[in-house]
Amino acid sequence: MNYSRAFSYVFEDKNWLSKILIAGLISLIPIIGQFYLCGWMVEIVRRTKAGRTDILPTTHFTYFLTLGLKVFVVCLIYSIPVIILSCILGLMNTSVESSDSNMIAIIFTGMGCLGSILTFVVNVAVSLLGTYGIIRLAETDQIKACLDFNDAFNTIKDNIGTFIIVELLALVAGLIQGAGFIICFVGAILTVPYGVAVTGNLVGQLWDNLKVNPTGSKPRRTTVNEPANDIIEEAPFTKVEEIEKQVSDVPEEPKNEEIVIDAAEPIIEETEQVISDQVQTEAVPESETPVDEAPTAEAEPQEEEKPDTDIPSFE
Repeated sequence: MNYSRAFSYVFEDKNWLSKILIAGLISLIPIIGQFYLCGWMVEIVRRTKAGRTDILPTTHFTYFLTLGLKVFVVCLIYSIPVIILSCILGLMNTSVESSDSNMIAIIFTGMGCLGSILTFVVNVAVSLLGTYGIIRLAETDQIKACLDFNDAFNTIKDNIGTFIIVELLALVAGLIQGAGFIICFVGAILTVPYGVAVTGNLVGQLWDNLKVNPTGSKPRRTTVNEPANDIIEEAPFTKVEEIEKQVSDVPEEPKNEEIVIDAAEPIIEETEQVISDQVQTEAVPESETPVDEAPTAEAEPQEEEKPDTDIPSFE
């Protein structure tokens, strides 16, 4: 994986400033803007996996908003254990504050510390599951495909090192997003979509380098404005450039026209012999007299030509 390119590829697009600025302005819309950015990020994941050069997508408001809602639903389902633990810890803290017994307070405080550690572990697991869910959603565009926990466990286990690195770099991208609010609130219009674009490229590279590919039953969704008959639909886990290179490297089959002609000659000769035999076995013509013995017609006498004028005699 090329981790450094995730932070630099944005500037390779000649229209990067306008695309980032538009996404940043849309992100200012409460709630809806965040859903839009999530869908925008999934599209970046797809384009990175597909090996496209125009990774930063243009504005497709309705499509990205719908896709972002699916991301939110998936992350919400994954976060259910964290929500339950948070509620339990909240009830324990309330019990400690309202209890007059020191022993009960010590017990609940110790359980609260263990609960905090457990919450941290669960948050890490949820974060890893969220990355897996984005990959599966980008691949199938279905929420149900993201809930295959057996496949999620096996995929994360087989690629745990890469998953952790991507999560740490995504955390750095998140810090870049927050820097826009700290330095200048207006700067968040650029830093927030930039951080989302970095995260999307990292997840796309992770998807492209998985040791065990997700076992979805449906093919990967095409990217926005991508032709329906794209070669990626036939090989969802191979880059377009590699496929085109493999196709161009296949040698053309030599034309063996001379070999075909040579092989056909015996057949032609045999056919001619059969025709010749059939002609010879045909019946003799109905004429009783052979052609060679037929008498020749007598030549008719030719009349002597007389001159038109009488020649005088000189007797």
